[in-house]
Amino acid sequence: MRALTNISAGKMGYALAKAAREQGALVTLVSGPVDLSPPPGVELIQVQTAEDMLHALRDVMKQHAIDSLIMAAAVADFRIHSPSSTKLKKEEGLDRLNWVENPDIIATIARERTGKKPFLVAFALESTEGDALIELARNKLRKKGVDLIVANSTHQALGRDDTEIYLVDEAQAQCSGLVSKQRAAQLILAHLTAHGFSGTLS
Repeated sequence: MRALTNISAGKMGYALAKAAREQGALVTLVSGPVDLSPPPGVELIQVQTAEDMLHALRDVMKQHAIDSLIMAAAVADFRIHSPSSTKLKKEEGLDRLNWVENPDIIATIARERTGKKPFLVAFALESTEGDALIELARNKLRKKGVDLIVANSTHQALGRDDTEIYLVDEAQAQCSGLVSKQRAAQLILAHLTAHGFSGTLS
């Protein structure tokens, strides 16, 4: 069988869940298919698709008073309109793939929230670095209506155990330098704590 996918392993999201739980937060981890075990004490909700993830997050937010939502999942922007349940034979040919756009999960949550909660953190993975990366991240911050963008480059991100992140909001951009993903998670959570958000995390 063949599939179009990305190489994200979920390590950043799981590191965030672990760090938040260790700091005493109540954590719900909404996870796509990954080969990782959830940290102890974390509620795990497993999903398969972008639409599943959006529905799960809405349900969590209805059930709990969420202080912060960190959207670290590398959700695909598009999906195949009609996936085949059987193998497509080469001899039959394939004229084209019909794509439909997935929901922008964090932007949807941003539009639906009332007030300043939950504090919304989105991730931006770009192929640029430095000032160009920061500019793209700040544009995404405004477009999506979130409070913080965690920006990183394709050169320092996917599948690795270390990373370099920029914490970008309207006021500033801070670079972590090359750190472990666990340390990156702690830096992200420190930003939330500095803005008064630390108790309940999804």
